[in-house]
Amino acid sequence: MSMGPPPKAVQDLPVADTVKAAFGSVFGRFAELIRAALVPLAISFLLYGLQLAARDSQAVTVLVELLLLVPYTLFAGAWHRVVLLGTAAMPAPIVPVWQSRHWRFLGYTLIVTAISYGFSLLYAPLIAPILTQGSTVSLWQALLLLFMLLFGTYVILRLSFVFPAVAVDESYRFADSWRHTKDQGLRLMAAMFLTLLPAMLGLLVILQFVLSIVSAVTGAGDPTALGPVAQVIDLVLRYVIIALSLGVISTAFKTCTGWVPDLPAPPPAPLPGEPPDDGEDS
Repeated sequence: MSMGPPPKAVQDLPVADTVKAAFGSVFGRFAELIRAALVPLAISFLLYGLQLAARDSQAVTVLVELLLLVPYTLFAGAWHRVVLLGTAAMPAPIVPVWQSRHWRFLGYTLIVTAISYGFSLLYAPLIAPILTQGSTVSLWQALLLLFMLLFGTYVILRLSFVFPAVAVDESYRFADSWRHTKDQGLRLMAAMFLTLLPAMLGLLVILQFVLSIVSAVTGAGDPTALGPVAQVIDLVLRYVIIALSLGVISTAFKTCTGWVPDLPAPPPAPLPGEPPDDGEDS
């Protein structure tokens, strides 16, 4: 978008094609997914280990939740670039280098996280009765909670185009995202739900299957003994879910904004009598 972002969405978001593209971006590039997630996963494992070791400390829990945004930023930024720019956008070193785009990405992530927590404060009075044993929840309370959950998701998705834009170093703001998702929010929600719901169900089946195999091999009759194994598998599968959601957002961003990568400028035409430039240094 070297000429600046368009004033509105350039076309409607095709839901089915977006879902197909999201699955293709993950399962068609699984080797790249593993490479992009390798270091962020390792950092996440270490942070979860710290949280487990100090599980009685609320301060450590909050600190770990904030620090987990760092590996998420590394992975999400890299995966947005892979979806939009192709596999050539994968960083050469396995250990990613923190760049200015990561600071911008992290800053926007903190803002969206704060918005999400704000919505959770609104949900809390409605969720508390559900979590309280023996309490009753009226139909209108359940419907209000469902509406608020869907509205919160709608708002977050309307702001989400800023992340693929930042990942490819575009000058882009929340206002641009809100403008480009006007009249597209419900389509974007539908694409996200149709991608994540079957994926989460499928990965849950995989998790249970793997745990049953581990239990049979190790002879662990107590399900709690598989807790650490389950957490490791759960974290790995969680990155697959994250990659699918990023695929939906990147594809929707590209479709609605008409974004295409900036191409390098062609070499200047030779002057009369000069040999053409073959692009090689003499």
